[in-house]
Amino acid sequence: MPSGKTVWPRLARPIMLVPALALLALAALAGCQGSPLALNPQSPQAGSISTLAWTLFFIALPVFLLVEALLLFTVLRFRNRRGAEEPPQIEGNRRVEILWTAAPGVVLLIVLWVTFQTMAFVLESPPESMQVQVIGHRYWWEVKYPSGNFTTANEIHVPVGQTVRVDLTSIDVIHSFWVPELSGKVDMIPGHQNHAVFRALNVGTYRGQCAEYCGVDHAYMGFLVFADSPTTFAAWVQNEQQPAAQPTTAAARQGQELFASSACIGCHTVVGTPARGVIGPDLTHVGSRTTIGANLLPNTPANVARWIADPQQVKPGNAMPNLHLRSDVVDKLAAYLESLK
Repeated sequence: MPSGKTVWPRLARPIMLVPALALLALAALAGCQGSPLALNPQSPQAGSISTLAWTLFFIALPVFLLVEALLLFTVLRFRNRRGAEEPPQIEGNRRVEILWTAAPGVVLLIVLWVTFQTMAFVLESPPESMQVQVIGHRYWWEVKYPSGNFTTANEIHVPVGQTVRVDLTSIDVIHSFWVPELSGKVDMIPGHQNHAVFRALNVGTYRGQCAEYCGVDHAYMGFLVFADSPTTFAAWVQNEQQPAAQPTTAAARQGQELFASSACIGCHTVVGTPARGVIGPDLTHVGSRTTIGANLLPNTPANVARWIADPQQVKPGNAMPNLHLRSDVVDKLAAYLESLK
């Protein structure tokens, strides 16, 4: 057997890895600036979830340290020394056995109580909550505002300071609605309605993501939540309730004619036109959105044209086929879509 002098160095090497790995994790988090972070809550509901996470961490930390300290003490104190006789064997201590059985039970009861308290709070929806309906599709988000009687896609606008109830379901497979800075993960199940509740505290833009693997484009199924001032939100609602704007340039007008005479109207809705398709996103005000492709690309004329020309190259696996359009047709369609503010 190795001597006592050689045991500690062998134990020290893996022990020293712990702070190194902790520093590596902190460095990784520091490099995630701009990404949604659940530990940066911007709503009371997200704050409650964050508090629960920290509570569990600080309950688990002393337990982990105590167990590891006892383990190291036992390894070092009772290691096999050269020439030493076998130590006396002892039977179990009933008091100790009862203690180490009861203590985890008490800790778990505390964790259960705190968790139930958090769950009740984050799901509480006051009667005055604003209702938004979100339907998951492969691979985009349909967003409906029943009180305003309009539909949009991939971008959710809410007023700061007002509680919002988001009713969630799916049209195809299980998705999961997650805005880390505003709410917890909630599954979206076909034929069943769940809901998420949050109240944004500050004006800002918060990134959301599908958190349940739903297919090849799961990683590219994102969305944005815009927490607007009440005045800005009211102006946005008023604009969304209007029919599609009429094009003002020659290219956009030609694009409107091409759109109305092509397969586009079979999949998309543009309120105020014959387009009444429901397979793809509502495009009535697509030009005013900040991104396309479910938060995949910035909404620019070049990116819209790139998407129309070959959507499968931009986002492989999405439901829009490549129509093999001429470049001049693509440019006119892009001009029309960008005019839909």
